[in-house]
Amino acid sequence: MNQNKFSILNFQAILILFLLPVSMSAATTVIEIDTDRETVNAVEGVVELPSGIRIDEIYTGNSAVTLWIVEPAWDRAAGRIKFAGLTPGGFRGKYPLFSFSGEFSATDSASIAFRNITALRADGSGTAAPVRLRAVPGEVAEDATPPEPFDILISKTPETFAGKYFASFVAQDKGTGVENYEYALTWILSPGEGDWQSAVSPLILEDKALFKRIYVRATDKAGNFREISTHGPYWYPILLISSIIIVCVLLLLRRSFYPRS
Repeated sequence: MNQNKFSILNFQAILILFLLPVSMSAATTVIEIDTDRETVNAVEGVVELPSGIRIDEIYTGNSAVTLWIVEPAWDRAAGRIKFAGLTPGGFRGKYPLFSFSGEFSATDSASIAFRNITALRADGSGTAAPVRLRAVPGEVAEDATPPEPFDILISKTPETFAGKYFASFVAQDKGTGVENYEYALTWILSPGEGDWQSAVSPLILEDKALFKRIYVRATDKAGNFREISTHGPYWYPILLISSIIIVCVLLLLRRSFYPRS
């Protein structure tokens, strides 16, 4: 009789624990890569997330990857995050790849799985290197620092974009990661807020951009931004011609107001 009571009580306790809701809270998880002694310059893969998890934001700041081919993005329907990126020169050891924050439990974090992970050696052979990925708890620090200075490269090749000029740029941000890029075109003065347009790299340049100064603004997920500018291929000749015209006009005006006696 006592044994039956004990069994019933145990069953009730297990049933109560099973029916209790799992504690969901705001959390941050870092996806970390460990290459051990290998130096790699490319990595791709899929992070599979348990059902019921909610992702609010993905951060790429302070990542071992410096150039994203497929930037980490949450596919809600598939419940996964795909990514692929490059690091010129390569890296070795333990580094964060990206992190994400949202509503999930410690059990959810422990259930994260990795699929189709491929890393390539940075020795020029392009062969696969063994690496390990893991999900570790983390936190998003307050980010008050803009993205690092970057370059705008103006290029033109017959095989690319039908021979048109294009601008390439990529900014690094050690905080929350770069959120977006914008560009603006001006003659001499700095652009106003209404001059900026959304941009992606590479950016095909219209004919008018070739004669103007080209500005690119990189903004991180915290709202900090950095602006960099360069001149279009024909900006200096136009500036020179404009300067000559202005000088000629001034000389003509001077003669009109101060004729020789």
